[in-house]
This record gives sequence, C-alpha cells and structure tokens, in this order.
Amino acid sequence: MQYYSFTPSLFIVIGLMMSADLPAQPFVPDSNAQILATLPLNNSSDESNLIKSLKQDLRNTPDDPETAYRLANLYITLGREQSDPRYYGLAEALIQPWWNNTQITQLMIIQAQILAYNHEFTEALAILNDLAKTGSQIDQQTQAELTVLQANIYQIIGDYASSRKNCGQLVLKTSPLISAACFFSIDAFTAKPQKTRQRIRQLHTLLENSKNAPQDIKIWVLSLLAEAASLNHDETLAETFLLNGLQYQADHTYLLALYADLLLKQNRLHECIALLETHINQTALLVRLLTAESRLANHFPSRLQQSHLDVQIREDKIKQDQRHYREYAYYHLYVLNNYQSALHFALVNWENQKELSDSLILYRAAHQLQKTKVLKMLDQWIEKNNIQIDFSHQSLSL
Repeated sequence: MQYYSFTPSLFIVIGLMMSADLPAQPFVPDSNAQILATLPLNNSSDESNLIKSLKQDLRNTPDDPETAYRLANLYITLGREQSDPRYYGLAEALIQPWWNNTQITQLMIIQAQILAYNHEFTEALAILNDLAKTGSQIDQQTQAELTVLQANIYQIIGDYASSRKNCGQLVLKTSPLISAACFFSIDAFTAKPQKTRQRIRQLHTLLENSKNAPQDIKIWVLSLLAEAASLNHDETLAETFLLNGLQYQADHTYLLALYADLLLKQNRLHECIALLETHINQTALLVRLLTAESRLANHFPSRLQQSHLDVQIREDKIKQDQRHYREYAYYHLYVLNNYQSALHFALVNWENQKELSDSLILYRAAHQLQKTKVLKMLDQWIEKNNIQIDFSHQSLSL
C-alpha cells in the first residue's frame, strides 16, 4: 500500500516534468485563484454526478461536516483505487476546517487515513486508538471501519500481533467476508503452505457466496487471494483471481501491479508491457513497465520515462520524501541493477513499512550484495512473525 501527502495551505499544483531543452524559468501564476490544471476524474458518470452534487451542496452549506465527510470519503476511495495523491489532497482540504475537532468521529477517521497515506503511521494510530476508547459512543459500522484501518496500519508497520488482535475484534462488527479477509491477509504468509491453500479455497468460497458485497471489498479480497496464490507458486490460480478483479475495475493500480509482477516472474514481457503502457503516470506501474522493457532483447526502457523518474527520485531525496521509496528500490534493483542504491532505498523504506513486498525487495537487494547484517535482521524479523514464505525462492518479479 502506498501513501502520499498534501499541503493544505496551498492550492493543488500539477507537477510537470520539464525536458532539458525547455526554458529554465518556471511558470508563475498571476494569482492563487488562477486554475493551473483540472484534475481528471477517471471514474464513472454516476460518481462524477455525485461529486458535482456534493460540491454544490458544500457551496450551499460550507459549514456542514456531513457533506464534507461524504465528499472527502469519495475522494479517498478514488485515491486508493487509482493511487493518485491528488484525491487525498482534495480530501484533506475539505476537512481542514474540522482538523482539530475531535468530536466528529467520521472526520477523525478521514484524518487518520490521510495521515497514514502520508506515512505518519504513529499519528494515525494515535487518533484511531483514542476513538476506539469511546467504544459505545460509535455506531457498529464506524467501529468496523476504524478497526479495519487499525489492523491495516499495524500490518504495514510489521506489528502482526496487534493487527491480528484488531481482526479478532471485527468478528461481531462486520460481515464474515471482511473479518475472514482481515485474518487471511496475515495468515496467507504466516501459515504453512498446505494450510494457506486450504484457506485460499475457504475465502474464495466465502467470496462467491457474498454476492451483495460492495465492489471494493470484492476487489480487496481478490487481491489477497491472488497474492497468496502467487506466493504459493500457483500462478494460474493467481492470474484467475487478478483477471476477475480487473473485470470489476480495469485500472485498479494494486491489481495491475500484482498482475505485472506475475507476468514478470513468468517472463511474459510483451504481455506486461501491453498491460502497463497506458499507466505510466503511476510510479508503481511505471517501474514495472521499465523492468519489462529492460529485459527484452534489443529493447531499451523509454529514456523519456526513465529520465522523468530519475528527476522525481532526485526531488524526493532532496525533500526527504520517502513515500515512493519501495518503488525506487524496485527500479534500482530490477531496471538499473544498481544494488547499492536499491539497498539504500529499501532500508529507508523498511524503517516505516514492513509489508511482505517491502521485505522481499530488501532481501533481494541485500542478497545481491551479500549484506549479512541486513539478511540476519530479516531472518530475525521472519522468525519473530512466524513468516512461512521462503524468501530465497521469492521475489516480486524474478
């Protein structure tokens, strides 16, 4: 899962990569009211109409937190589906008037989501833990949403015991599918392979029997199933799950990244390029596209795309913005074969994020350089969390 930030005191600026032969002087708007670009809402007409309606309602009643919440929640959903930080920026701007108001539970959850997207996990958990203490004052659906978010953040930072504890709290708060998927997201790589295959079948059956589950829940479950199947070397089953998920949403960034990794592992390079060539605006997908291009004989990665990514990496290093460091490690590892830089990005990223994909990238970079201290650190982490995945036979794309 990837996170981004937004500075609420500024209007949104769409950053354009400038080629070297363009004028050096930057464009300066005449005023803060000048529109620099329009955010393309890549969503259904129904959602577009809903956004327009909510924006009009908010103009009519700017002090209504309920309307602000509904619109901010919609933006966050779009941002999560498309891995687009601008939607999170729009959401943060909307709830800014209530940022320090701890009495509106739904807006506090939105705030926690934004903080997590900004890699401020400690701050996000502090808000959620404070809300959880109110217990009976929160309705059951909100409690479930809060608990899922807590479990997710704990898993991101590598605290699997706390994540599992939160999953246990979901049993009486939400649907069997959501609570089962929550447990599965941990059990998929902490259970023995035979047990994991059994749980894949059980969760898939539960999904098929949950016809009325929301689409985003179905996509989430299918992504979990696909990742687990791939880790258990059942690429055919993993591909089936991914294709089913992409039928719901063809541009879902996380599904596309998982599918690209699967194609790369199978050396299906032309298929990977065809899958991703229209998604170069997403860093996670761009690095996989460049990986596929770099492996084709007599084929080189797009120099323009690569130079844009290099500029982005330099800018983020200067700003100490670490939100894309997983992708930068992937890029240096699989495209540039610069294992030292890959290890640097992977280590810095692993300080904040310890999901399995983060750990696999770190392992691969450390293994290439025979960094025994890093490998020992990973071994200790694997043992502590009872990880059953054999890292020596796993990577994201090899």
